[in-house]
Amino acid sequence: MPSTNIPRIVTKFFEMPTNDKHLKNFDIEKLPWLTLDINYDYCEQLIELTKQIKPHTRYFTTSDYNKGLKVYDIYGPTDKETFRKLSLTHDTTEELNKLEYGFKCDTNDAVLKLFSLLPYKKVYEIYINTMDPGGYLYPHTDNRYGKFRSGIKDQTIIHLNNPEGYRFSLMEAGEIPKDIGRPVMLNTNRYMHSVMNPSTQTRYLVHIHGDVHCEEMEQLMLNSFYQR
Repeated sequence: MPSTNIPRIVTKFFEMPTNDKHLKNFDIEKLPWLTLDINYDYCEQLIELTKQIKPHTRYFTTSDYNKGLKVYDIYGPTDKETFRKLSLTHDTTEELNKLEYGFKCDTNDAVLKLFSLLPYKKVYEIYINTMDPGGYLYPHTDNRYGKFRSGIKDQTIIHLNNPEGYRFSLMEAGEIPKDIGRPVMLNTNRYMHSVMNPSTQTRYLVHIHGDVHCEEMEQLMLNSFYQR
């Protein structure tokens, strides 16, 4: 049976009024999200790989305000401490791009296709968040630092599945696109958001962080916006 134990502060968030005013103009800082005109076709394979990886603890997986979250590292920095320090204190990507990065799991076709999917100048992190049945995130903003991560430049997500009843919403803008295999650049630094999974299935969601400041990525963003 679907879970009915989601806290009221979470379920109430999804009842708030929404509008599309910030979706009408190409403004990197104000866009709640941007669905990219590209597709990832290895979702099922990546889900199966995730089941073989040991989850990694992060601060948000142990918070009292979240339930049922696990993180599985796919790719990331060799020196996580230096990476985090630079991410919090630098407004440019120059020093971050000098660090060493590598895969954290077996590199089958699903992983390699994911790594090369987007024309980032440099990929910093790829990880998969799962949310157990009955899991949730309290309403919050991410507040990640560095101007290079402002607006929709902060992260790209890809839903590997979309359980019935699962919801992910941003304040004002409403429910985000959850098409399986379709990358979405997401502005969770600016917009408060909440997530819940009252279904009987685990939700699988890819997160990609990196340097988007290159002509090919900027062109993909523009084309994706104006071809909607």
